[in-house]
Amino acid sequence: MTEPKDESLMRMADVQRRCGGLSRQTIYRWMDLGVFPRPLQINLDPETGESVGIRKRGQIVVWLKSDIDEWVANVISTQLGPKRGPGRPRKKPLQIQNPPISSE
Repeated sequence: MTEPKDESLMRMADVQRRCGGLSRQTIYRWMDLGVFPRPLQINLDPETGESVGIRKRGQIVVWLKSDIDEWVANVISTQLGPKRGPGRPRKKPLQIQNPPISSE
């Protein structure tokens, strides 16, 4: 059974922390390149503070936590490759043997 997606909202500072400290500039540049999830922009009524809908040009910028978690998981799987995952041991380092020194 699959776990339900976490549809909580994250502000920019939370997104930066979750993504290993990416700068705001990098996040927006990657969004322009289409390699980072786009945020939702929420417009609030200034008198009541209630949401009046999600619009293209809003006042508050937030990301769905599930979108960010999926992006992070994709980055990790791409970096580690299909044969390695978290908790699996690394390959042994290559050991180079020095050729024997001939004594004459």
